[in-house]
Amino acid sequence: EVLDSEIDKKQMEYNETREIIIKKAFLLSELRKEVVIDLEKSVTDEMTDLGFKSISFQPQHRLLEGNGDGIEIESKKIKFTKNGIDDIEFLISLNIGEAVRPLRKIASGGEISRIMLALKSVISFVDNINIMIFDEIDVGIGGAASLVIGEKLYKISRNCQIIAITHLAQIACFSDAHYFIDKIIEGKRTRIKIKKLDSPDKIKEISRMISGMKESDISVMHAEELLEKCNAIKSDLIERKIKVEN
Repeated sequence: EVLDSEIDKKQMEYNETREIIIKKAFLLSELRKEVVIDLEKSVTDEMTDLGFKSISFQPQHRLLEGNGDGIEIESKKIKFTKNGIDDIEFLISLNIGEAVRPLRKIASGGEISRIMLALKSVISFVDNINIMIFDEIDVGIGGAASLVIGEKLYKISRNCQIIAITHLAQIACFSDAHYFIDKIIEGKRTRIKIKKLDSPDKIKEISRMISGMKESDISVMHAEELLEKCNAIKSDLIERKIKVEN
């Protein structure tokens, strides 16, 4: 009788806990459905800023289907995980007339970097990632769009460490620390050399990135103007963030 009583007690505790988990999981799922609507618009706006002119971005939301380990709810087995009961996939079309397809199947390396930048620009303030690496983010981009990318990278860097590999001066100008990477031949071996640039060297490198050749008086002047412009944008972003926090 004592054993039966203990079993009944544990069964009751299990049932109560199960109901609480189900209730909270579905509440979280409903909140995610609401957020997905805002996410679609916000990310689309960010991607337009980043040079995607004919973008269609659609987060697809559905419940995780369980097999043997699912909980049966309304004749369906739902899988419960530590992250909830939702399966969210990003669908995207980069060209007019093309149907949306899963992001992982449609985008190139550079496009994925810019799409991730758009996503992180929207959610970075609640993200727990400490370091982010962006490679080939400048592929197919130039002019005003590259300045936008640099500014967005800098915004995210206020919340986490950003490592960006770029060939564009407009992006490199936003860096707090600028490293020059070069291949050198030593004997019969190729080595990678990485050098942290001080302020004068950074101006020279930005100048070279602008002109595509060794710096000249004109390219150095343009580099200094670009750095001054980017530093003004950075200062404004820092000032606005301080005002918001206070």
